[in-house]
Amino acid sequence: TFVFSNPLDAVEHLKRIVFDGNATALQLFIIVLVFAILWYIIFAIVKAIIRPLVHNKPWLRQALERDYERSSKKMFKEIGLEFTKEEAIEYTMNDWPKMQAIYLQHLA
Repeated sequence: TFVFSNPLDAVEHLKRIVFDGNATALQLFIIVLVFAILWYIIFAIVKAIIRPLVHNKPWLRQALERDYERSSKKMFKEIGLEFTKEEAIEYTMNDWPKMQAIYLQHLA
């Protein structure tokens, strides 16, 4: 079982698994699961922080309007999404905080 009295013990256990050249599939699955949970939490926090700061702000709406005309309109059509301009802007505005979290993940 995985019962740790101290969170640092759990971190040390995960480090041992990561650097174990003979780790089992179950141990590696645990590592993947931990990363998935951590990134889910980070995405939720980043979205909760960013969305109220940017939603419906004029600068973001203008940027999304430009992006719609330059490329998003064509992209949405190619993937089978028939959005009006306003629907596309609203969809993208709601998705924007999540995309910032993804960029943050790629920098980490």
